[in-house]
Amino acid sequence: MFDDISDGDSNADSNNAETQDNTDSLKAYREALQQEWETKNDPTNAKETVKTTKEEIRRRLPDYLANMRGLAMGAMSESVRYQANKFLIEAVLSSGGVGQKDTLADLLEEMEEAEKEGKASDA
Repeated sequence: MFDDISDGDSNADSNNAETQDNTDSLKAYREALQQEWETKNDPTNAKETVKTTKEEIRRRLPDYLANMRGLAMGAMSESVRYQANKFLIEAVLSSGGVGQKDTLADLLEEMEEAEKEGKASDA
């Protein structure tokens, strides 16, 4: 009924090139993700372990404070009530209190690490 008048060979070549480009991009993304995963989950990477631990503690902070409030209000021991209240007051009143994120220290650490990496790559 209708004849195919398209140039089949040039169309196939452009599709193959596009497919190859997509495959190369996916490989590059996969390698980058694998490298990031290895860095993040490297047990010898102490800095990352500390950072992950701090983030996990911050995330659970409301639960910890609720527990401390329960102890401060309802503990049988006067000593426990005193210590819990003391902790809560200090946590609220201190400038670097519980859950405070020290963004300046984090930034300085990252800058120092980037500088070290830059010197290592220059050598």
